[in-house]
Amino acid sequence: MEAQERINIKELKAHKVFGPGYFIQRQMDARGWTQKDLADVLGVSAKEISFLLQNKQSITFETAQLLENAFGISAQTWLNHELRYRESKLKCEKKARQVKIKSPIYEFMPINEMVKKGWLSKTKKAEELEHQVMDFWGTDTVDFSFMRDTSNLRIACKKSDTMQNFNLYALRCWQQKATLIARGMQAGTYDRHKLDELFNDISYYTVDEKDGIRVFLKELNDCGVKFVVLSHLQHTYLDGATFMDNENPVIVYTGRYKRLDNFWFTLAHEIAHILLHLKGDICFLDDESQSNEAVEKDANELAQSKLKHNEIVSFFRDHKGYLTQAKLDYASKILEINSSIIAGSLAHDGIVSYGQLNANKKNPLELIPKCYLVE
Repeated sequence: MEAQERINIKELKAHKVFGPGYFIQRQMDARGWTQKDLADVLGVSAKEISFLLQNKQSITFETAQLLENAFGISAQTWLNHELRYRESKLKCEKKARQVKIKSPIYEFMPINEMVKKGWLSKTKKAEELEHQVMDFWGTDTVDFSFMRDTSNLRIACKKSDTMQNFNLYALRCWQQKATLIARGMQAGTYDRHKLDELFNDISYYTVDEKDGIRVFLKELNDCGVKFVVLSHLQHTYLDGATFMDNENPVIVYTGRYKRLDNFWFTLAHEIAHILLHLKGDICFLDDESQSNEAVEKDANELAQSKLKHNEIVSFFRDHKGYLTQAKLDYASKILEINSSIIAGSLAHDGIVSYGQLNANKKNPLELIPKCYLVE
């Protein structure tokens, strides 16, 4: 039993630094002394002994000399016990402060993912992380109470099992990153009339797969609309967003699906929001625009009309099942719209399966100029 106790004490010591009080108590126990006995021997008050045993009072050089005389253990040993204990305590307090700083930050922000994307710098120091977070939000304190406020957000998301994992806080972080990027971008003076005219011609830009996206985005910028590609954060399920940066509308595309039809529809949907709904500090955050809200239906309908959805469905009214690429290419030429958009429209209405999109799955991120791409 005694051997087992010695093992347990050794194991405990490996994980915990004992204060001087522990060692004083062991010397007292070995001699059968009470606190009053030791107080009498050292010539101090019983209260002072109590404080020493609880490590509430530090061992001074004078106290160490008294303990040496009382127990025959060198004063340096007692001072070493004191030093190790105080250093350990400081480390514990520092760790506690770091935990206290990091805990709310990690609760409200996906730090590891943001570091991986390069939005924040990797650091193990809580204070450095705290300063980065304050810079990110443009505040002088770390207070996340505003994160729960969604009064200026219009979030259009699918109602599915996936959405049980939806993370509003990650969405707010993504929105802030998009806002910071937009502030550093240049665009012409916003011209609603020019944007409306450009929107009317959007289908024709889709036909030219080599330069259509590049030319359209340049024209969009000339209309005063900023455009940026910013990948989504996990559990945000975003395809795109639009909001105002001072006097300029901003469109953000995530490239989540990496499909050409998704790119053009998302872009058209956000332009529709700009023309129909965008004002003030409202921010529209869309997941393929599956919401049943009136504003989302309006944006969907306008986007579909510009991308000739009804004409496509009418063209293939009597068709069911698989489409040959030759048929899609023929329809693209007649309707003057990209074949990927045709396949996407037909899949949306159940005329063909979504598997039909695989043959037309071109990655728009390979066609978007790098100046618009952010991690």
